[in-house]
Amino acid sequence: MSASPVFIVGAPRSGTSLLQKLLRECPGHASVPREAQHIWGPHVHPSLSGWDGEAVTDATLEDAQLIESIREEFARSAVAAETWRRMEKSSLGGSAWLKRIARLFPRQAVEALVRGGRTSEDVRLVEKSVHAGLWLPLVDAVFPDARYLHIVRDPRKSVPSIMTGWLEPGRFVSFQVPETLRFSGSEGESRDWCFPLPVGWRDYREASLQAVATFQWNAINTAILDFFAAAERTERCLVVRLEDLIAQPGESLRAIRQHAQIAEQEYFSAFDDGLPVINKGRKRAEPVSVDGEKLWDNVATVAGKLGY
Repeated sequence: MSASPVFIVGAPRSGTSLLQKLLRECPGHASVPREAQHIWGPHVHPSLSGWDGEAVTDATLEDAQLIESIREEFARSAVAAETWRRMEKSSLGGSAWLKRIARLFPRQAVEALVRGGRTSEDVRLVEKSVHAGLWLPLVDAVFPDARYLHIVRDPRKSVPSIMTGWLEPGRFVSFQVPETLRFSGSEGESRDWCFPLPVGWRDYREASLQAVATFQWNAINTAILDFFAAAERTERCLVVRLEDLIAQPGESLRAIRQHAQIAEQEYFSAFDDGLPVINKGRKRAEPVSVDGEKLWDNVATVAGKLGY
């Protein structure tokens, strides 16, 4: 696998999947199914920090052998752009089929399935995770030459979408937390935590769903902004607004190509007039009601830093 992977980060429901689809199908690139949680997860699991939240320990960062093993696992598991494009055109349900396979079968079986689809070892990794903002030091230790794309979306759209995700049974559950969740305004109780688990989550065990989703949006974007505020990392991260990507795809993709140092041009020219649709055919959940004024009051500081 070639050097300088492209890593997509951002809060849930902000366009990370769309941007990953665009880049992973670009010739010469490759991506791992399921956001590679099976690779990162064991090393950043909340249980390692006493369930304070997703984080990376100093011991992990100092384990050179472990860092190398993570890098090697990505090389084994990455699926080349040609395979992703074939999957999208196949009668097997597109790339969603490969994601379902990844959920149902052991890692070794998935590797055997996709290995034959790689046409070259000289491919560039495209990786994305809505969790990674909470443990970027590990990502940077594994891929010290990575180029980052921080995709953001207006919180007045993203936060309600996160709330809707919480209400879709089982779809976005990340952890079975050790303490009961009793969100105000919701019936019953649960231990199913959806999306990322930032430090401080216990303060929201009995909060409203809007407060939980706002907390997650703030936490992820703040962690990313803070990490790339360091002088030696600033130039390696480009903030991409989803609204700009949709409204002006040609211009936005040219900026992304320049930042990520992607030479390929012909592939991207197909998107000058519009972007592909993701999650085609999926039934959309009913929109949730939000207190817009309260939402904005709670996100205004971070949103302002992101240009909203």
